[in-house]
Amino acid sequence: MVDRFSCTCSAGWRGGRCEIQVQQCASEAAGQCDANHAECVVLGADNRCVCHMGYGTSNHGKTCSPIEECASSPCMNGAACVEGRCTNAACNVRVTCTCADGWSGAKCNQGLDECASYPCKNGATCVDAVFVYACVCAVGFAGYNCAEDIDECASSPCLSGGTCDETRAADSFRCRCLAGFAGDLCETDLDECAATPCLHNSTCTQGIAAYTCTCSVGYADFPPGTCGTNVDECGSTPCLHGGICVDRVAQYSPSSPKPASRSVQRALLTP
Repeated sequence: MVDRFSCTCSAGWRGGRCEIQVQQCASEAAGQCDANHAECVVLGADNRCVCHMGYGTSNHGKTCSPIEECASSPCMNGAACVEGRCTNAACNVRVTCTCADGWSGAKCNQGLDECASYPCKNGATCVDAVFVYACVCAVGFAGYNCAEDIDECASSPCLSGGTCDETRAADSFRCRCLAGFAGDLCETDLDECAATPCLHNSTCTQGIAAYTCTCSVGYADFPPGTCGTNVDECGSTPCLHGGICVDRVAQYSPSSPKPASRSVQRALLTP
């Protein structure tokens, strides 16, 4: 023990420092004491048998037996108690406690700090308990010691066919969206009609990552997705007998040819 000591006195001496000389009893009285484990001392007019340190008696010192220090269960929390070593002169009254896992101290009454070795990883918080510890993981990590980096892409968070890429930051990922989609999770279908791709008052119909043009009368969808070409109504030669076709939007108009000059007409009529 710290700053303490004990003295095991030789025969004939007693006291905390063995400073008191014991007055010896007469041989007749001394013979009544335990020869190996007791001394006879004179106390006033009486003779008394005093057992050696670490020994006890139930018959006034006629017989002395080692005191069972472990009988009082000084060791706590399931520890094993080991008695001190005895000789005829005295017993070492101290006991030794062999602690169970998770405990320390002379009497095994102090819980060990399982967090002292910093078992929790990646910024986790360690919570000490009896015999065990628990780790409260930081965001993005899992496992008993929080050593496992969670795969944020395992749950397929990206929508609409987007590709998930983990980033270096914990609990973070990035979605690479297919054409026509936007948003953190590619959840937004872009409005391709917002840019008014269909010309000439044609109708734009939004689709999934696409659009279609319903062209106004008189226009064709060329280049595709524009309705940018005026249909040539004269292409089918609708004007007969040499009439001239003038193309217009969604229609045409015939135009008669100019009459020949008088000289030409006269030539044509001469036999």
